[in-house]
Amino acid sequence: MAKIAKPLTNTEVKAAKAKDKEYNLADGSGLQLRVKPNGSKLWLFNYQSPYTKKRANLSLGKYPALSLAEARKESASARELLVKDIDPKAYRDKQAQEEKNAIENTFIKYAEAWKTLKETTWKEPTIRRAYQSLTKHVLPTLKDSPIDQIKPIHLKKIMTPLVAQGLHETVKRLCNFINGIMQLAVVDGSIAGLNAWHG
Repeated sequence: MAKIAKPLTNTEVKAAKAKDKEYNLADGSGLQLRVKPNGSKLWLFNYQSPYTKKRANLSLGKYPALSLAEARKESASARELLVKDIDPKAYRDKQAQEEKNAIENTFIKYAEAWKTLKETTWKEPTIRRAYQSLTKHVLPTLKDSPIDQIKPIHLKKIMTPLVAQGLHETVKRLCNFINGIMQLAVVDGSIAGLNAWHG
């Protein structure tokens, strides 16, 4: 029968001293405090991967920035994922990548990519006027927006004042430009499809 670890106390965690070699203090249910020779302390969640069935460690954070109580909450969340056969490390890596993509995959990124693409087929004055129109009417609002977060309501706010001014041809051209930009994001995989954008 596996030995059940006695839960750690805040006093034990705080008092844990560095040794010549790093060692772990078990709190139970996979949660461990790793104490390194330099005195730093790191919370780890040790688990069996649902994919490989091998043991793995998930770094939860450093002590004291992450308290014992907070580390227990983090490990509990990881265990909830395991119940669903989701590897907590793979899940966290995926979340981090999605956040990174949201930051990097902005409207301006794809607008510039669209401009570069059109420069190979459109005449210089045409692409220049098109991009000037985007720069004037669209980019001030959308340039830093994650491409996958842009919805019809955002475009409506941009186009409605132009329609009120009777600039129907401008609106039509801008919609065509934006459609081309969004298509690039679809091809790149940053958004699932234009049906999500058109709502």
